[in-house]
Amino acid sequence: MASTPICGPETHNQQAFDILHYDVVLDLTLAPTPVTKGIATISLRWLKDRTNEDFYFMLRSLIIDSIFYNGKSSLANINGNTSDSIYYYSVTPLGAKLDTDIVKIYYSGTMTSEPGTQAWGGVLSYPTQQILFSNGVGFHNNYVSATQHWMPCFDHPSDKATFSGHFKVKKNMICASVGMLKIDSSSSDYNIYNWEEKFPCASYLMTFGVAPFKELRFDTDSLPVVVYTYKDTTQTRHTFKLITKAISMLERYFGKYPFDKVGYYTAPVGSMEHQTMITLSDALISPTDTINKNAYHELSHMWFGDMLTCADFTHAWLNESFATFTESLWRGELNGFNDYLNSQKEKLSRYLNYLVPQDGVIPLYHFPREKTSNYPETIYQKGALVLGMLRYIVGDSLYFLSMKKYLEKFKYGNVTSEELKSVLEQYCKTDLTSFFNQWIYGAGFPILTIEAHKMPNANGKVDCAIYINQTQPANYGIYTELPLEFTFTDSASNKFNRVYYPKSANDVAQFKDLDNFVSCQVNSGPSVRSLIKITSIKTEIFSFDQTLNTEIYPNPATDEIFVDYQTNNNQKNEIKIFNQLGECVYKLLTDDNFLKVDVSRLSDGIYFLNHSTGTNNARVRFLIAR
Repeated sequence: MASTPICGPETHNQQAFDILHYDVVLDLTLAPTPVTKGIATISLRWLKDRTNEDFYFMLRSLIIDSIFYNGKSSLANINGNTSDSIYYYSVTPLGAKLDTDIVKIYYSGTMTSEPGTQAWGGVLSYPTQQILFSNGVGFHNNYVSATQHWMPCFDHPSDKATFSGHFKVKKNMICASVGMLKIDSSSSDYNIYNWEEKFPCASYLMTFGVAPFKELRFDTDSLPVVVYTYKDTTQTRHTFKLITKAISMLERYFGKYPFDKVGYYTAPVGSMEHQTMITLSDALISPTDTINKNAYHELSHMWFGDMLTCADFTHAWLNESFATFTESLWRGELNGFNDYLNSQKEKLSRYLNYLVPQDGVIPLYHFPREKTSNYPETIYQKGALVLGMLRYIVGDSLYFLSMKKYLEKFKYGNVTSEELKSVLEQYCKTDLTSFFNQWIYGAGFPILTIEAHKMPNANGKVDCAIYINQTQPANYGIYTELPLEFTFTDSASNKFNRVYYPKSANDVAQFKDLDNFVSCQVNSGPSVRSLIKITSIKTEIFSFDQTLNTEIYPNPATDEIFVDYQTNNNQKNEIKIFNQLGECVYKLLTDDNFLKVDVSRLSDGIYFLNHSTGTNNARVRFLIAR
């Protein structure tokens, strides 16, 4: 038994070997029938002494005809069962150790997809469209990566390698794949499509698509852009009308496009961000849609997911949250910042109203995939909202600078959530531990009740106290990394805004010297959309005739409050405290002009103090929060 254990889809431990290059020869002349013969030549180097080590690879459904290790005939041992998340072959090294060892595998059979009736990953055949293609991940397979359905590979995102694919297809077919293309048309019966990807690529980001495609070009001055489609070419051109604008936007935010080409091919099932050759659902080809958000979501994966690849699938949010966030950036690019906010608002609505009931309340990092799927939509929509809040908290300049530094530091490598956090902290100059604990590693979200209370002041303005109560289940935690934007509207419909970060489960946001307003709303201002659920917001404003200048501090309070007021010495001061149910929990008649009240026996929550001298009155709201 080898001394280094293999890593699974949700674990990452450095293997004893590092794969440098895959060279695959695949006969696809029967496409769309998924029967094939193939030769995979795998170049690798050893990172440890190979004496007590094995080389591992994955292959499903297909039959191994023979294996050669450094030119010597070898055998592969099967480990695990096909129902296991870790099912693989192990090969003992043979011959003298070379700088680069070569494993050549001859294989054949019928290529398959992930098990189940909702197959998405693996190799898929659609005879009606005459297409045979592969998707690199599955939604419901416990092994996630699905390239092992058509080529032997170490099918884990942590070991990236360059790739050469030589696909033999019938003359009426085109084969799309990753990298740059050279076609061999020497035969009268078939073509060989030679694709070469010189940039490191995770196995799950490799693909092929064989169909009677038509090729459309959208090249820029510096970048080839190609779309292979069997759909109507006029509609396809219309759908991709803005692709160069999308590339330009992504480069401005995240740096130069990291590969040699942009490529797409249409398929009946998609979409998937294969490196430089994106699979796009044919349902997205439309005569009316030029925004094409799904296509450009996948395009943004060339930065987030392809150039930088998650170390294992517990960090899949690093791919999907960023790509979904760029959908909002794209809306802002086309229609202005307000439409960016509209996009974020739509994601908030979908998350709260649809995904929470569907997925349950799950974290972005290391979510329970057995209860949802390998790619629950929560990591898309919730993740985009979280990234939007982070953008507001640190500001655009630091946010996008940090993103570029993050991409540069780990260029063409693998990343973890903690590595993203480290780079953000370095360039944003702030400790993001609480933010990540609350929003990335934590499963919940804040559920709020909000009440606003305004009071005229001596300056001809109004003071406002907004009582913010977090009512979510205790296991969600308390949220303090939470920008709450309040929008105040006056009688002439003019609006002004303030942002507040709650400090505790029950908190009071106090704003002084505001213009008089008639309503207060939250999370609808011009700056940010936060991930909150509001169960109650009182838009009626509590405004009392204040004929006494009565103040309470501290507010919020813990075990005692001080009541400060000035009245005539011959006046009796009646002090009453009411809870939210209207019950009087404290009563005192005193001649004193300053009062200390023990509230240690009162529970946390909102209270009202009424102060009356008989002819003059004041009502002050305060909060007890421990």
